[in-house]
Amino acid sequence: MKSPEEIDALQESLDLVELAYVAELEAAAKPGAYDYEVWAAAMNAVFSRGSELSVHFNWIAHPTPHRTMTRPQNRVLDDGDIIMNELESSIMGYRAQQTRPVAVRTCNPLYVEMIDFHREVYGRLLEFMKPGVTLADVVYKTRDLGKELAPKTGPLAGAGARMVCHGRGLGDDVPLATNDEAVERFGTWQFPENGVFIIKPNVFTADRVNLGWGDTCRITPAGAVRMGKGPHEMMIAR
Repeated sequence: MKSPEEIDALQESLDLVELAYVAELEAAAKPGAYDYEVWAAAMNAVFSRGSELSVHFNWIAHPTPHRTMTRPQNRVLDDGDIIMNELESSIMGYRAQQTRPVAVRTCNPLYVEMIDFHREVYGRLLEFMKPGVTLADVVYKTRDLGKELAPKTGPLAGAGARMVCHGRGLGDDVPLATNDEAVERFGTWQFPENGVFIIKPNVFTADRVNLGWGDTCRITPAGAVRMGKGPHEMMIAR
């Protein structure tokens, strides 16, 4: 549970993260850009505006990325690459985070369909995440929403969703939900009112093309509320 002052610090941190994505879009649009140049533009956007070290930044650029790495891969970005990353900034040690994929200049239509599916799952999931709901409830609800909302035909037939979330604040990651082990360890843990979490579920196709998206959210009696302002869509660097 966070105080109003802590939530304000996290909001300031998140505002810097959103500026990092603006810088990432601008840098990724340039033909011949290296992935580390785009990464550096995102990092500069937060550090030049007051973020402290250290911050978490997982990153990968690939036509069909499956998981992020711990650094750029020193490669020239190709049209159609998808940059998947987790970006943070730090204000007095309080670190908000977002996970927002960026397509380089063009985008495979599959990923546009996947982000639409993700947005529908995400909205329903946030409505469900009220104070007192357990981590196990949220993990299972995510799976159920994936099955319920997946298209019955087309490339997303048989698609699913998997919960990923953890706490945000002074680096606090509990409860870290990424797999079934999380349910065994933290399943009865209840989300508190004014708790702040990065909520970033993955959606995946039947043949395991994967896409994540996430925002820092605050738990309220009406459900989880996004603290970010950026649209829930596939961003395309043009």
